[in-house]
Amino acid sequence: MKNLFKKYKSDNTGVMTMEFMVLLPILLMWFAGTFVFFNAFHKWMKSLKATYTISDLLSRQLSIDDQYLFDLDRIFDKLSFSRDPDNTWFRVTHLRYAGGALQLIWSTETKDQTSFTNAPGQMDGLAEIQQYIPTLVSGEYITLLQSYRPFNPLFDWVGLEGITFTNTIAAPQRFTSELINDDHRNGVQASIEGYDPDETDEDLGVGPGPEPDV
Repeated sequence: MKNLFKKYKSDNTGVMTMEFMVLLPILLMWFAGTFVFFNAFHKWMKSLKATYTISDLLSRQLSIDDQYLFDLDRIFDKLSFSRDPDNTWFRVTHLRYAGGALQLIWSTETKDQTSFTNAPGQMDGLAEIQQYIPTLVSGEYITLLQSYRPFNPLFDWVGLEGITFTNTIAAPQRFTSELINDDHRNGVQASIEGYDPDETDEDLGVGPGPEPDV
């Protein structure tokens, strides 16, 4: 029995085709999983770069209207390589710091989503965006861009489910202090109490939102 075991251990003959057929499913699953995670990271990067591009375009404007933002939304769809443009959208919120609080000047969303207003229940959402606002001086304006791009993996059995990439960029205007929206000239709509201009950028979390767990 011992001799048979030694003979089996030293025998290196076999059929390569059979070995390949055993390993082939494992290799295919590994390649598919690698593709899904790489594709998710690639689409997130495209979404982030598209958000920065739209924010940069807005920062160079003196005045706009809602139609201009709707046109930018179509550009955002293209730049973010969205396969589901009906559910890819962004929200632009223009704010001013005055009187010890952030004041909502105007807010516009695309694709019939929800914009910020002074309506009941909306102030909670406004308070959540404070973490993205940098340190401002009294009377200073800031434009906040929030983008949303859905991502559905080609294979859901690799452990990555459908998610929505969310990025938030806060930027001042380059050539003027205030970005005027001709469709929203009603002045201050709401005030966000509790904003502390003495906090550092790091404390406020300035920049893009958290990276998706991919």
